[in-house]
Amino acid sequence: MEYLEKILKAEKEARELVEEAEVEAKKIVEEARKRADEIRQNAHREVKKAEENLRKKYEKEVEEEVSKIKKDFERELKKLREIAEKRSEEIAELIVKEILEGLNA
Repeated sequence: MEYLEKILKAEKEARELVEEAEVEAKKIVEEARKRADEIRQNAHREVKKAEENLRKKYEKEVEEEVSKIKKDFERELKKLREIAEKRSEEIAELIVKEILEGLNA
């Protein structure tokens, strides 16, 4: 009878150990899930932050390029206006010259 009691006691202890191990395993799995969620959320935040930084960088580069193009355009426009003004003066001089020649004739 003593052997049977020892076997039953050992079996009971083994079941208790298995139950404790199952509880501990569930805790470990749950903790791993939480940690994986945290890692996923952190990665998502980092990706969003990187996207925002890239967007700002490219917006700045585009703004700088647009500003450069605008300055180049304004410089060329100024040159064209100067040329047009010079041509207008030359035409006005020719008209005045023709009028004066017409009056003297």
